Amino acid sequence: MRVLYENTEDGKLYGWTKLMELLVSNGINENYARQIIVDFTILGLLEKPKTGLYKVNRARLRVHLAKYEAKLARGGSSGGGQAPSQEPQ
Repeated sequence: MRVLYENTEDGKLYGWTKLMELLVSNGINENYARQIIVDFTILGLLEKPKTGLYKVNRARLRVHLAKYEAKLARGGSSGGGQAPSQEPQ
């Protein structure tokens, strides 16, 4: 989450390939990066106005990021059973 929040602009269109490059270049496994894009689209963190193009909803992303960081601060896990290296960033 943090990678997308810090490296994108609200409302700007990004292609699938650009989002994948951004995630993978920041250490996220390619398969996991694909799943992140799909999941974030379902959650409304990414909007898909056209096939292959995405807009980042930074306001929603900020809310989810704050909740995730608060959960980590309390010692909680993501609940996904992923290794720490694969947790959303």
